[in-house]
Amino acid sequence: MSSAVHIVALGARTPVGLTAASSAAAVRARISRLKLHPHFVDSTGAKLRGAIDGVMDPLVQGVARLVEFATHSINEVASQLPTDLAKGPRPIPLFLSVPEYRPGFSPNDEARLVNELQLKIPYRLSVTIAHKGHAGAFAGLELATEMIRTGRSNLVLVGGVESYFHADTIDWLIDNGQLAMDGSRSPFLPGEGAAAVALMSGSLRIPSLAVIRGSHTAIETSLIKTDDVNLAWTLTSVVRQAATSLRLPHEAIDSIWCDLNGERYRTDEWSYVLLRLPQLFRQLHGEPTRYNTAVEFWGDMGAATGALLVVLAVNAWQRLYAKGPRALLFAGSEQGLRSAIVLEQGA
Repeated sequence: MSSAVHIVALGARTPVGLTAASSAAAVRARISRLKLHPHFVDSTGAKLRGAIDGVMDPLVQGVARLVEFATHSINEVASQLPTDLAKGPRPIPLFLSVPEYRPGFSPNDEARLVNELQLKIPYRLSVTIAHKGHAGAFAGLELATEMIRTGRSNLVLVGGVESYFHADTIDWLIDNGQLAMDGSRSPFLPGEGAAAVALMSGSLRIPSLAVIRGSHTAIETSLIKTDDVNLAWTLTSVVRQAATSLRLPHEAIDSIWCDLNGERYRTDEWSYVLLRLPQLFRQLHGEPTRYNTAVEFWGDMGAATGALLVVLAVNAWQRLYAKGPRALLFAGSEQGLRSAIVLEQGA
């Protein structure tokens, strides 16, 4: 069996599109769906600004909202798979990234989400919470890759789902100074949505959209919203380990996709990594090393971020606007999870 692990299908639902392809096309066209929420207000009484799903009733909150988003993206992925795989006798493993525990999302909500997801999707799934937060789906990709390489499954799904639009969550963001509003020092604009990807071994002979070249996950202990100083040694190590299979300089990284959302903590952390590991990236004379993010179009996507960045990187190759065949994707969760993945364009 080939040790190569391939991404073979994508699904997404975002404020800018109801499919993976339309979401990526909207980001490419710089179409933004940031707008005023019809009901939520910030602490000044002004309407809350964020990226909201254009179809679902904005009054729906909590688990019901997350289940709808996740179901939509997983069904899109399953529709691209051969029927004998999507509806085979064995449950399909799904590593799911969900929000970190916070007001508006509790352990009970997590359990309800898993149960309702397995009941609603017309395929047999074995759902495991991979990790949580922005980096959760990348950690899920690492787990899925290992499962395929060790022969425990030929098909694994990885997904992430997020919605900040719960009254308790909005109040929590305001209390922490993270909600974009007048007077906020380092805020972000909330978003919502979901994405999913299917991974398979090369032996199944399904067209490859991308190949997993490397991945790594670790835990940072100097966290955001604390007095600790984060010098990014953990993220540096994670990126370095994810890129160990690259034959430099020939196989330098061409594109960077990440979760930077306007919070200074995240930007500073990435700056340290870039200063320490310049040899990983293809350098164009006279140009800085640039990164790609989509928060200005669909807001901060939290636990859906990792899977959505895969969607964007793969679509850049499919639509021929990528800068080259290799991409680094990285993200960091608030509670310390750091994860990076290196993808290579599929055949």
